[in-house]
Amino acid sequence: MSDEEEEIIEDLSMEIIANAGKARSLAQEALNAAKKGDFPTADKKMEGADQALNVAHGFHSKLLKEGSKDGVNETVLMAHAQDHVMGIMDLVDVYKELIGLYKAMKDMK
Repeated sequence: MSDEEEEIIEDLSMEIIANAGKARSLAQEALNAAKKGDFPTADKKMEGADQALNVAHGFHSKLLKEGSKDGVNETVLMAHAQDHVMGIMDLVDVYKELIGLYKAMKDMK
């Protein structure tokens, strides 16, 4: 792998990690708002989390395209970025379910 390819993969990996981390933070803020019964804030924060995940996914797609060129070997950072975004995607899905349960509990009162 050339130095230029290595730098591109590193930059893309860092973008994935940063945007996935932003999504996780926003999802946590959404869950915290839902616990307090502030569902408009929870919904807004979760929309932000979804947007950040979409950005991370876009960088992930670029990373996969770049990684498929000339038999580029997967780096530790690249593997970490992919694992990070996939784990946070699952976490966001679980938080959405929990927020739905908080909404349902409020409706039962």
